[in-house]
Amino acid sequence: AIVDSLQNEGFTAVGAIKGPGSLDSGISFLQSCKVFYTRGSRNIAREEELYSYEQDRAGNTLDRPEKGQDDHLMDAIRYGCTYIQKLFAVKHG
Repeated sequence: AIVDSLQNEGFTAVGAIKGPGSLDSGISFLQSCKVFYTRGSRNIAREEELYSYEQDRAGNTLDRPEKGQDDHLMDAIRYGCTYIQKLFAVKHG
């Protein structure tokens, strides 16, 4: 696994916390936080700007992210924040 390879090279790495409801709870946690990044982080800013949610047939926005979008950095931020949330028992809401 990638985590094992990184650890073998001396990096501190842990697997993402995944499972039923983890996507929704991770997004909810991030939405309750103020997330900062540098001005030079143009790709994060672009992903955040283009991030979109699925819509039902009537055009109502659902609580599910749209599939197939370029959201790798947003996923990584969510994984990292979820890990920190669990590690330090951070509450949100």
